[in-house]
Amino acid sequence: MRDEMDCRSPGLKLLRQKTRNALQAWPHCELFHVRRDWNASADMLAGQALQRQGGRNVHSPEEIQDLKTLNRLE
Repeated sequence: MRDEMDCRSPGLKLLRQKTRNALQAWPHCELFHVRRDWNASADMLAGQALQRQGGRNVHSPEEIQDLKTLNRLE
């Protein structure tokens, strides 16, 4: 996290600080930016979670395969 983008929202500032604190436990961890259009499945899951006000577990082999394909994990 290189502070390339300004964060004005108090809630996001808190989350950013919590993330920085957590990352100290993993000194060799690297973060990479993923373009939104390359991350369609995460965008879809985030939208569903926002609509339900909660998370979602994915167990279906077909859905897992779709997520792998959409995220270019294979």
